[in-house]
Amino acid sequence: MERHLLWLGIEDYTGLRQALAEVRGDSEPRTTDEALAQARRAVESLLAAGFVELFRCREPLNNETAELVPVRERAGILGA
Repeated sequence: MERHLLWLGIEDYTGLRQALAEVRGDSEPRTTDEALAQARRAVESLLAAGFVELFRCREPLNNETAELVPVRERAGILGA
């Protein structure tokens, strides 16, 4: 899962929703809560390894300015 998410983000950003979509695309059926937990673990693993960063864009998206989410705020963004 982590490797696939990294490949998705090579040329562009990958939204957090994409992690959930990738988990749901697996052949193994799961509940929404299970899929969210797996997607969260994959993103947290990539963040902890330093392979990705978490950014947020604030509305309005006039110029798509993104700001880095501080480490202390990541859990709140990821819904942990």
